[in-house]
Amino acid sequence: MKIKITKLRLNEAGDFRNQEEIRKMNKVAGRLRKEHGIVTYAYTARNDLDFSKAPNIIINGSNPGTRGAVREFRCIDPDEYDNMEVSEGEYKCPGDCHHCNVCSTRYFKGIVYCRRH
Repeated sequence: MKIKITKLRLNEAGDFRNQEEIRKMNKVAGRLRKEHGIVTYAYTARNDLDFSKAPNIIINGSNPGTRGAVREFRCIDPDEYDNMEVSEGEYKCPGDCHHCNVCSTRYFKGIVYCRRH
């Protein structure tokens, strides 16, 4: 059985090391999108790097002001998450990427909150 890959998450267990790595990954992401229709996205805690020159990667920044990030992504304590009331510009991550694509698209530009585990 073949499984069609539609999304690729970069840096599953790490972060971007430098600007050159972002440049290279952006180039790879552009080819994946153009040749295979694969969306590339990532999470980063690096707000000292500039992601605005990486239009082929959807960036979720965990720090405010990450240049080029589509949105901010915050993990919060389970109690806070469970009792949180969502306001405009906020989204509560359901914790199941198979049924949600907020972090791998550009349409939501607010803050995504997830339950820390």
